[in-house]
Amino acid sequence: MTRLSGKVAIVTGGSNGLGEAIAICMPGKGAVVTVLNRDENGGTVEPDDIARGAVYLASDQAR
Repeated sequence: MTRLSGKVAIVTGGSNGLGEAIAICMPGKGAVVTVLNRDENGGTVEPDDIARGAVYLASDQAR
């Protein structure tokens, strides 16, 4: 059993850069990933590139 098994990781700014790296790392620890980003069209990564079952949501956390 992995450390984050059964948990959901919500990664803000997760479609590129450091957020993307964190989002890609989380499934290896057992978490299901939800990526939040301001850009509706996504960034450099697709949810299926992160892990099966990953979700991408457009959301501006500053508002």
